[in-house]
Amino acid sequence: MKAALSVKADAAALATHAGSLQALESAMQAAESRLANLTASHETFMREAQGGIVAATRAANEARAAVVAAASLASLRESTAASAAEVHTLQHELDGVRKALADVHTMMDAKADIASVNAVLETKANKATVSQALANKVCHTARTRRGRRIPMQCKHTGHARVCARYAVRYCVSP
Repeated sequence: MKAALSVKADAAALATHAGSLQALESAMQAAESRLANLTASHETFMREAQGGIVAATRAANEARAAVVAAASLASLRESTAASAAEVHTLQHELDGVRKALADVHTMMDAKADIASVNAVLETKANKATVSQALANKVCHTARTRRGRRIPMQCKHTGHARVCARYAVRYCVSP
């Protein structure tokens, strides 16, 4: 009997051990599945972390590029301001040169007009009146085509002047 009781106790102990062994196996399987889940989570986290590092690196590079662009824009504005002042000065000087050139053109046009009027009047005017006026060196008067004397404004420059009103050439003598 004792042996039978001991066999029964051993069988009960074995059954208990088998139950605990099954519990350990299920716990081990649960731990393995948790380990697999944690490994997958770790891999996902590492991929996301690397992606985050890449994104952070990109953001840092973009920030550096923005800072460099802002610095270059500031230097460009400074150089542009200096250039704008130089351009304004050059524009002012250029306006002065243009004005002086316009004055020279006006004077040249006036001289050309006088010369052309003189040429026309020499051909059209009574040559006898012109030559007589030049020969007599008439001052302060001139003659029309009909011989009438007209007063003129003489500055005593010694050059022939044109009276366009009467279409005659007269001499200014000192």
